[in-house]
Amino acid sequence: MDYLKHLLIRTPLYRPVTQARYLLSYWKRTRHPELEGIYQEPFCIEAMMRKTIQPDWNCVDIGCHLGSVLNEFVTLVPRGTHHAFE
Repeated sequence: MDYLKHLLIRTPLYRPVTQARYLLSYWKRTRHPELEGIYQEPFCIEAMMRKTIQPDWNCVDIGCHLGSVLNEFVTLVPRGTHHAFE
């Protein structure tokens, strides 16, 4: 699954596939409602980044794994200098 996610990052399909994955996890989320916050986390992080990151910032992603957060940095701040460390 991580390899497929890796292939979709930085493509127009990434966001729709992420949302579809969330919708497909409906049954798992209903069986474990205490984990709803964990399932919402990627959407909350994205919303927070869109509200706080300024157009001229430089960003650092520590523990970047596949680079999905780094992709958001590049999208939100295309003129900034970004560093990612795994």
